Amino acid sequence: MKQWLVNKIGFIIIICTTIFGIVLYEPLAINLIDEITLLILFCFYFIISLTHNGSIGKGLFVFLVVFLFYFFYSLVINVTVPAAVLADFLQQAKPYLAFFSFYYLGVSFSKKQGQILRFTVLTLFSVLVIASMLGVLDLFFGHPTTFATCCFSLSILYYTFNHSKKSDLLISIIILSLGLLSGRSKFYGIFIIASFVLLFVRHRIVLSFRTLIISLFVFVVVVIAAWSKLNLYVVEGFSSDWIARPVLYKNAVNVLNDYFPFGSGFGTYGNEASRDFYSPLYYKYDLYKVWGLSPSYDKFVADTFFPVLSQFGYIGIMLFVVFWYRLWKLVDYKSLAEKIVEYKIGLIIIAFFLIESIADTTIVSHRGLLPMMILGYVLSPKRASQLTAEID
Repeated sequence: MKQWLVNKIGFIIIICTTIFGIVLYEPLAINLIDEITLLILFCFYFIISLTHNGSIGKGLFVFLVVFLFYFFYSLVINVTVPAAVLADFLQQAKPYLAFFSFYYLGVSFSKKQGQILRFTVLTLFSVLVIASMLGVLDLFFGHPTTFATCCFSLSILYYTFNHSKKSDLLISIIILSLGLLSGRSKFYGIFIIASFVLLFVRHRIVLSFRTLIISLFVFVVVVIAAWSKLNLYVVEGFSSDWIARPVLYKNAVNVLNDYFPFGSGFGTYGNEASRDFYSPLYYKYDLYKVWGLSPSYDKFVADTFFPVLSQFGYIGIMLFVVFWYRLWKLVDYKSLAEKIVEYKIGLIIIAFFLIESIADTTIVSHRGLLPMMILGYVLSPKRASQLTAEID
């Protein structure tokens, strides 16, 4: 199949995900738009791989083997109902399928497509600015966190395809800064790190005394910016048994030890499936008594990501760390190849998911798809250059 078709399909997927999967996701109430978009993307990649190469990529193959193992393991161990296992299997797979599809497709966008993306982002940003001035952001986003991650996605998308001028960098930061209106402490941290990387990182970061001092300074600034929530959930939270999020973290150790080494399986802990099909683990560990985790009020059951990893056991956590370590090495390779823009984008997206996963499930939600697609795009070994000559 010709590369120009791959490029156009990839372009359409990016545009649709940006408009309908992020900005207009809640106003249009198309709750399955991210699943539909991802299904089309993955099927397209799968067909191309089998017809053109006769096989799928090694990384994707390993991912499918691991996830299918955990799927059948979850059915056999029978901690929760099969419907919960299937629902969580599909949700947890989304970010990886988004990444691997773009990583192996090797999509390249033409100059015209880059201009269209620029126009799209600036238009959506203008709409959000007007909506914030009129005080009607609630029409687009039901929660400030959703608004903040939307601003991040628009900013990183803009910079990915528009970075040749200094003004492009400034525009990216301006778009990102709009998310500060969300008042989310973790976004303050994301904004500080992203702005620092965009403005000051000009080459590969190497371990040195200077790097350690700068990293410590940035870390302290991030902690100060997010101190109110850190104090609530970490300092005070872990000494109490009534705040849902710290309770999920503390009890994750019990899940790891009681279901050694592969965990309790899909749909059993800290995710939407475990809430919708109320997991037996919440009764086993008396979490049903905690405000926000009870069957009558379950708002905070799926409110953080890292505790979810306990359902995959110590082996699953190890595999998760290996996956992100491999991505880090790919990002680091970009700096060695003097592709500093891709290096910056990779650093920012990894930092974004690291911070978001502490207190949100962004990575497995509709808000996590676009950053994972962009990460796959910039790290793709098949993409010869960012903007190619347009082929009609």
